Amino acid sequence: MSNARAILWLLVGSIAAGVAYFVVGVYAPEARVQADGRLAAVPADPARLVVSRVGEPATVLERDAEWRIVSPYAARADAQTVLRLVDAVSFAEPEDVISEAELLKLGRERSDFGLETPRLVVMLGGAGDGSNPVSVSFGVDTPSSNGVYAAAEGSGFVCVVPAAVFAAADLSAEAFRARAVFPLGAESVASFDVKRPGEQPLSFERGGSGWKTQEGQSAADKVDAFLTLLSAAEAKSFVWPVGSSNEAASVSASLLSGYGLDPDSAITVSLRCGDGEDRRVSFGAAADDASVYALVQNGGAVVTVDAALRDAVLQVPAKLSDSRPFPLEASAVAAFAVADGDVTCALAREQDGAWRLESPVAAPADAKAAEALLHRILALSAADAGDGGDAVSVSVGTNAEAVAVSRRRLLGTTRLEDLRSREVIAVDPALVTRLVATLAGQKPVSVVYSRERTAWSPESAEGNAVADEAAIAKVLTALNPLRASGVVALKASAADLGRYGLDRPALTLAVDRGGEGLVRRNVLVGGKAPDGGRYATVGSADAIFTIPRETVKLLSLSLLRK
Repeated sequence: MSNARAILWLLVGSIAAGVAYFVVGVYAPEARVQADGRLAAVPADPARLVVSRVGEPATVLERDAEWRIVSPYAARADAQTVLRLVDAVSFAEPEDVISEAELLKLGRERSDFGLETPRLVVMLGGAGDGSNPVSVSFGVDTPSSNGVYAAAEGSGFVCVVPAAVFAAADLSAEAFRARAVFPLGAESVASFDVKRPGEQPLSFERGGSGWKTQEGQSAADKVDAFLTLLSAAEAKSFVWPVGSSNEAASVSASLLSGYGLDPDSAITVSLRCGDGEDRRVSFGAAADDASVYALVQNGGAVVTVDAALRDAVLQVPAKLSDSRPFPLEASAVAAFAVADGDVTCALAREQDGAWRLESPVAAPADAKAAEALLHRILALSAADAGDGGDAVSVSVGTNAEAVAVSRRRLLGTTRLEDLRSREVIAVDPALVTRLVATLAGQKPVSVVYSRERTAWSPESAEGNAVADEAAIAKVLTALNPLRASGVVALKASAADLGRYGLDRPALTLAVDRGGEGLVRRNVLVGGKAPDGGRYATVGSADAIFTIPRETVKLLSLSLLRK
């Protein structure tokens, strides 16, 4: 009886073990193909790529200095397209994995997933690190169409990968082709030629911040825009090579002639770049209403491109020429001058980039006003010439020839006086050793600074007056810097001094500073200005300014107190 019970329990245990094996085998968590969970062990540095389909020639790409198509025809490849495929296969993580044992249990075969005769096979190999090539086969879509069945060669697994992985690999030879007409950026071009039928080439050379031709300066912004247009252009379609059975291995003269790309008919742009390689693009006959044929990749391909690109090349001689009287870029200008009547305003750029007036007075210039005027000067064209009463004289550069231009076109409502900085004077309070204030009709009041006592004291005063430290501090603050509300004249003449009450100033403020070579500066405050402030100048030789009423009050503070 006990033996029978033992045999029964042994039978039950065997059945339970079989059920457990089945449950674990079928319903266990997914087995992973690679230790890192990826579909295949793709070489880290692949140099060969083969994309195969049943009944079609394989697309073969190889990498040396760059990726190239070697079959079914030779052509330049787009590196980004190749790398997207490599990355898609290299980093593909299966969404589901079925082992051979699981296929057997489920009664399924690889052919059920389209993997006996796959619709696409991708091989990546030729790695520089000596690793073995790997092939990945793609079968049919999953029932949801969100995934594709795939298998890495020799893995023994059927995997489900995202449809995007298959889409990145499902490319024809044409899809791998480089479409850029000019594969480098406009900034890489050092010089270029434009050759039109029956004409001598027009050569452009980059120099400094601009472009030059045999005929003179070119409009740099227009040349850069033209090169940018070239660098952004792409082939619309490929005409040769396309891999047909009767296709010539190299471009022939008859082929070029048929597309208007022979030397006697084509318009050719030859570009010399910083990498030492010359690149050539030729434009030929119309392909349709919106496209023309082009020979690109230094004769490596005949394509169609937007007709507007050929039109832009046709316009190059006229469009890129620079008819400006001053064909320069602003950054290349170190000095310029504008003469209006008997006033000549000359400016020079200092080492730090700031502008300074050299004439009619030596003084800081208003940076915004100077830059704005320079840009208007450089934008002038031949049509902006002036004569008679409407003319002002303009020169750019040192000892440069002056050109008469229209005052209205150049200046408009701008005044030459606006070029003067509104900073009348800037005095560092730490350097001031003496202040002398003289109000009209009164005796001068003088205070001096003692560095030993770090205090101000009267230099000459009656009674018990002492220096008003608070008032002196306010005066020094107003002088650091003393800012004007406007500029009336660039240089004070004797007549101007009388006209603006500066020959007999309402206030003269003399400022002595310590340090070798520092001379006294006299701030003269004259008559009342229409804005409620007063006219002012420095030393009776600088510009004539208007300073605000509040500033006048500060400068007029008494330096002494009882």
